[in-house]
Amino acid sequence: MLRGLAGNFGVKGKKRCMSKKHEQGLDTSSRASRAVRINKYLARVGHCSRRQADALVAAGAVTINGEVAAPGSQVEPGAQVCVSGVPVGSAPPPVVLMFHKPAGVVTTTDQRVPNNIMSYIDYPGRVFPVGRLDQSSSGLILLTNDGSISRRILDPAENHEKEYVVRVDRPFGDSLLKTLAQGVVLDGRPTRPCRVERLGARAFRMVLTEGRNRQIRRMCEACGYRVVRLRRVRIMNIELGDLAPGQWRRVDLSRLFPPEEVVSSRDCGSRDMATPGASPLPGASASTARRRKRSTPSLHPENAGKPPRG
Repeated sequence: MLRGLAGNFGVKGKKRCMSKKHEQGLDTSSRASRAVRINKYLARVGHCSRRQADALVAAGAVTINGEVAAPGSQVEPGAQVCVSGVPVGSAPPPVVLMFHKPAGVVTTTDQRVPNNIMSYIDYPGRVFPVGRLDQSSSGLILLTNDGSISRRILDPAENHEKEYVVRVDRPFGDSLLKTLAQGVVLDGRPTRPCRVERLGARAFRMVLTEGRNRQIRRMCEACGYRVVRLRRVRIMNIELGDLAPGQWRRVDLSRLFPPEEVVSSRDCGSRDMATPGASPLPGASASTARRRKRSTPSLHPENAGKPPRG
């Protein structure tokens, strides 16, 4: 009996010991999963580009917690990084801006280019455009300081919607809308099926889930029409609304992604504080997709050519 009890205590003690080791292992694994390469870290905090960071590391000018960094060294949350003995400031929180780009503004980070978007906005911090919008086009474009946010928005596998209002050079029939909706061959492969809705004799609304170079203009050209005006009015569930041309405003991250998925990579994995009650991204889950389908006017290809309701 005593031996049995002693055996049970021994088993429980071993279990507790294994449990503690397991928790420690999970903690170590979690920290490792949030660590980032040193060149990526320096780029994120805005100190320099990744290529410049590689050069600094190769020169032995970078230390992590007092130890000289090597190419590929990992920076864990809370680590102190110094360049030439000077501590590098912590990464700023992730930022997303929505900007009403006027026609003529060039979507580039090269400030030597005349009328570039960076000089036009003159934002007091490091940001870059998420994707592109042609120089001759106007409308909504997003900018951010976080590469992971940009990649997620641009990832073609996510099927994020972008909505445009297009005006062409002459009146068109329903056949144009049906052709555009079904897809047009560009560069040897067809475009994805999209949603199209007539707005007038020469205007239509178009919703894409891909972003090829000058896609709408080239699709229309392939059908014998020339785009004379193109304005982007929505990216995902961010609408241009009444934002005046040339103006910008900040976007709450929870409007782009569900609150539980708003994770900043700027500080090696800390969670951003999302606004409670904000609308999650349509399509982020099956339930939200169903809600969006019920609340969004139909723009399916079979409805192409029908005048808008109301």
